[in-house]
Amino acid sequence: MSDYFPAQHYTVTVGTVGTTIQALIGATTNIGICKQIFLQADPANSGTVLIGGINSTVTTANWGIVIPIPLTNIPAAPLPFEASSGLMSPGELALKAANTTDKIHVFIVK
Repeated sequence: MSDYFPAQHYTVTVGTVGTTIQALIGATTNIGICKQIFLQADPANSGTVLIGGINSTVTTANWGIVIPIPLTNIPAAPLPFEASSGLMSPGELALKAANTTDKIHVFIVK
């Protein structure tokens, strides 16, 4: 019997190519369906992080939401994503960073 973890967290290096959260977490860790996903920029980031759906490639000219550069070493409030039907997957959101070292903290509620 596999373990069930209703809350999970990850720190991922985003990279400069639009990649889904599921792919950043890793192919061997299948999150599946969840109720909420919270994203928070790492306080050491030096660039913005772009968020988009999987319907189109995330680029600097084509994105849905921007997570700004943190102004201090105190992280900004997390950005929540919630599906009213509970049918959301980390494979449905793609991220792209301005710099190859920028990180996002991901908190998932199943």
